[in-house]
Amino acid sequence: MVQLLIVLLYCIVLRCETKELHLTTSDEGYMTVIQGFAARLECMLNTCVRHASTVIWLKDDVPIFNSTKFLDSSGVDANSVLLQHNIETDKDKECTGSCSDTDTCSDGSHCVDNKCCQCASEDFTLVLKNLTFEDAGRYRCQISNQPQQLEFQLEVLESGLKGGFHENISYDYSKCCAKKRNFTVMSGNV
Repeated sequence: MVQLLIVLLYCIVLRCETKELHLTTSDEGYMTVIQGFAARLECMLNTCVRHASTVIWLKDDVPIFNSTKFLDSSGVDANSVLLQHNIETDKDKECTGSCSDTDTCSDGSHCVDNKCCQCASEDFTLVLKNLTFEDAGRYRCQISNQPQQLEFQLEVLESGLKGGFHENISYDYSKCCAKKRNFTVMSGNV
């Protein structure tokens, strides 16, 4: 009984290593994008995870990515989708321990230069390129073994623009950007 009390007290005072996982985004839940353009759906995890939990991307309830692995069975064109995966380490905390490709760090840490560094966040941003009408639908980013999820509704609109529309566009920069600070912007055609 005393040992259990000591462990509980240790967890309360020193805040046990287990960190509750949650997802965040700066994106809106509903996006309208023009056909042929791209969309970014941001999904940030508040720490790093290894095996116990993975982040999954789904389109209309069909998995597209399991962690960073693209799933061919999703029916989504692999050339039109990209997962930007980035890990940000906590710069205020010192890296400790040693690690390698075979000897990984614990959850909440990431291997950087063979040292375990505490994570600030892990980014799983889904990029949809050259959008078509088939790309419209409901996209979800979720933690595999928890109910935590972010949901995005994507609508793709017809562009109405003809090919080569930008070839005859010019802009005179001199009207807005005469002389600023120590440099001058020259006028010209784009």
